[in-house]
Amino acid sequence: MSSNVNLGASPVSTGLKHMAIGLCAIGVIVGTGAGFVHLTGDEDASSPHTSVGLFADRNGPPPVLKARIEDTPPIHEAPKQVYAKGPAYDSAEPSLPVEEPKYAQAAHTEYAETSTGSDVRITRLSQEEAKGENLTRKALVRAPVKGLYENGAVGRLPKIADDGRRAAEVYARPHTVGDKPQVALIVGGLGIKRSLTMQAINDLPPEVTLSFVPYSSDLQTWVNRARDAGHEVLLEVPMEPYDYPNVDTGPDTLLTTLSAEENERRLKVILGQTTGYFGVINYQGAKLATDSRALEPIMEEVHKRGLAMIYDGAANRSVFPSVAEDVDMNFVEADRIVDTVPSADAIDKNLLHIEALALQNNSALGVGFAFPVTVDQFKQWSDTLDMKGYELVPASILAGIDVSSEESGSGDAAAYR
Repeated sequence: MSSNVNLGASPVSTGLKHMAIGLCAIGVIVGTGAGFVHLTGDEDASSPHTSVGLFADRNGPPPVLKARIEDTPPIHEAPKQVYAKGPAYDSAEPSLPVEEPKYAQAAHTEYAETSTGSDVRITRLSQEEAKGENLTRKALVRAPVKGLYENGAVGRLPKIADDGRRAAEVYARPHTVGDKPQVALIVGGLGIKRSLTMQAINDLPPEVTLSFVPYSSDLQTWVNRARDAGHEVLLEVPMEPYDYPNVDTGPDTLLTTLSAEENERRLKVILGQTTGYFGVINYQGAKLATDSRALEPIMEEVHKRGLAMIYDGAANRSVFPSVAEDVDMNFVEADRIVDTVPSADAIDKNLLHIEALALQNNSALGVGFAFPVTVDQFKQWSDTLDMKGYELVPASILAGIDVSSEESGSGDAAAYR
């Protein structure tokens, strides 16, 4: 016999029903609230926003906005140089991409330096300003010096004069060497950015050698300004790096894959861009620096034209020193590039290394680039050298070019013409 027992609703079903009823109630409440806001709320207040007051309320007239004035003229991109080719290549007249600079002074412009050495900045002075002052005249001759150049297809090419004078001596900065350990500094990459070039020319002691990029549209003007301030000048020659042409070093880069004749032609194009430099320095060139076959005719041409050669020392397996010895030319390899990390702390550490090398070897050469921090650190460091017992000398001294101040005479440029 069977019986029917009514157990009632299960707890699970009862819970689900209650949950559904609760969700429906929440939906009704949220929907009602959203509808109320939509009908009565401010639409602009529904998203994040910020109010900025440009001018506060004031009784007087609104403030006058100052016009923006450029403190320096714009930098113009260097024009592409068209190089002469064909039968008339060797006889073509030079065509420099810059105008001849205008000088307010006469050709015998004078420079002065205090005889005590307390003020090492060479300053252009008129003869009237120099009268009555206890000054020792020092001058860099006006370039180009007669007899030290010949006309090339692109510009004036340096050459050894008939009387044996060379640009390496005539355009180097005169300096009387003392008995202290010698340190020399080169700042490269100049002539492209106006503000940095002017900073290097005006702020650094005249013993610091300045190196200019050949592609500057105002190259001759920059070289003249540097020499006006007492700096000797180097010209940078673009040479093949390992990742060429991914690293673009310009249309006249000297390459290991070119013939000696083509590299010579390109070298002449570079050398003809300006006058007044005592030597050349490499720009890049880690690959070319390891290839003596390609490098030797290049350095022979540099030497044949009465120039010195400086290598920045970037490549570990460089053949520059051995080739320079074979060619028997004025040459020096830098001991360190001091701003591979362009920070004040890193540069200071490398300059301390330069000091240690100078103590060990009696001389040391540091190379940097036209970074504002490099120029600042070079200036601060050079101001301390005399106190530390070092002598700041032009780079030409370390390249074996010794033109003492006494030998240079009174500084009258006419004596060199």
